[in-house]
Amino acid sequence: MRPLLIFVGFAYLFFISSNVYAAGFEKAVLWSGKEAGYGVASVSKISGSQSIAINPAGLAASSDVSLNFSPTWVSIDGHVVSANRTEKTDHNFSPVGEFSMNYKVMDRLGVGIGAYVAGGSKAIYDGVDFTGSYAALGSFRPRIVTDFSVIEYALGFGYEIQPGLRIGAAWRILEAKGGLSTAKALVNVPAVTYVNIYDAKDTKYDGFRLGVQYQSPNDDWGIGASFRNAVDVVAEGQINGEARLTGSGNTTTATFRPGASIGTTFPWALSFGGNLKLSNFLILGAADYVNYKNNQELKITGTLNNNALPNIPLRWKNMWNIRIGTEYDGINAWKLRAGYILTTKVTSDTDARATLSPAGTGHTLTAGMGYAFLENLDFDGAFEYAFNSASGSMTSGTTGTGTSQSRELLSGVSTETKASVIAIHTGVTYKF
Repeated sequence: MRPLLIFVGFAYLFFISSNVYAAGFEKAVLWSGKEAGYGVASVSKISGSQSIAINPAGLAASSDVSLNFSPTWVSIDGHVVSANRTEKTDHNFSPVGEFSMNYKVMDRLGVGIGAYVAGGSKAIYDGVDFTGSYAALGSFRPRIVTDFSVIEYALGFGYEIQPGLRIGAAWRILEAKGGLSTAKALVNVPAVTYVNIYDAKDTKYDGFRLGVQYQSPNDDWGIGASFRNAVDVVAEGQINGEARLTGSGNTTTATFRPGASIGTTFPWALSFGGNLKLSNFLILGAADYVNYKNNQELKITGTLNNNALPNIPLRWKNMWNIRIGTEYDGINAWKLRAGYILTTKVTSDTDARATLSPAGTGHTLTAGMGYAFLENLDFDGAFEYAFNSASGSMTSGTTGTGTSQSRELLSGVSTETKASVIAIHTGVTYKF
C-alpha cells in the first residue's frame, strides 16, 4: 500500500500545474522521450508501462518503471479586440509529464498504473489593450484566458492470449481543472463586459481504454488498435468580472451570483496502425480518429445581472492524426528516431478565436534518440516542433438575454491566428 500512496502523491505534485496547448483539447504529442521520437505512431508496437496511456495491450510484454518530462513552449499570435492589433500569448511554458509502473504478475499477464497529462488548452493574454477600438478604456486591461488541463490516472492490464496476440484494458480517472476569461460587447448598454470563471474543477471516474496487438512470430510486422470512451466534464468554480462603459470607461453594473461551471466533453477516440521491420529499420504508421464533432459548444452556467450567461459556440469538426515514424537500431546500443504527424482542422472557420487552436491543418515534426545502458536502463530524448496557422472569424450575431445580451468584439470579422510549439521530450525507463 505504501508504494501506491507514494506514487499517487508524487504524480499529483508533478502534474498539478500542467497544461498543454491543444488541437481540440490535445496535442498530437503530449510526452514520452521514446514515443515522441517517432511521432507516437506505435499503437501496434508499444510495450511496457507507457502502454497504459496509448494501448494497454502492451502491458503484457514487460515489467518496468518509466518517468517522462516534456518541457513545452507555446507561442500564439491572435486578434482579441481589433483586427488591426495582434496580441501574443504570455506564460508560454508548460511542464508536461508522465509516471508509470508495470509488473508481469504471471507469464502472460501484466498489470500497470500511470499518471499523465492527457489533454487541455492554454492561451493566456495578459493586459489586453482596448484603446485601439475603445479610446475611453485606457485603464481597462483584462486578462483573456483559456487555461485548463486534464490529468489522467489509470489502472490497467494486458494479457497475451497466445504468442504475439495481446489484449488489454485500463480504467481512467480524469481530473479537469482551470478556467476561462472572455470579454464581449453588451448589446443593450454601450459597454464591454468581462467575465472570469476561475478555479473550476471536476473529477470523473467513468473512463476506460481498450486495446489489441498482434506481432508476427518473427517480429517483422505487426498491427494494433486502441479505443478510449468519451467522458463528459462539468468543472465547477467561481466567477467575477466587470462592465465598462465604452463612452467613459467608468464601471457600470455587473452583478454575478456565486458559482459557475464550464461543461464540455473529452471525446472518444479510435487509434489503429501497423509496423514493419526492414533490416535495421522499424517503420511505424498509425491514425487517430477523434470525435470532436460532439463538441458544439462550451456549456456555461453563471449569471450576469440576474441573466444567464450564454454558452460559447465551438462547432468543432472531427479530428484525424495521421502518423508516420521510423527507428534505426544499427549503431550498437543507440537508436535513432524520426516522425511526422498531420492533424486535420478541428476549429470552425466561423467560430475561431485567439484562445483556441487555429482553424487550419496542423503539422508536427519530431526527431529523437535512445540509449540502452546496462541492458535494463533506457534513456530517451526527442525534439518536437509543431505549427498551425489559419484565418477565421468569430460568431456573428448576438447571444444571451436581457441586460447580458452580447456579441463578440470581433463578430463576423476575419482574422488570422498563428500557433507554434517547441517541446523537448525526455524519459528514463528501468526494466526488471
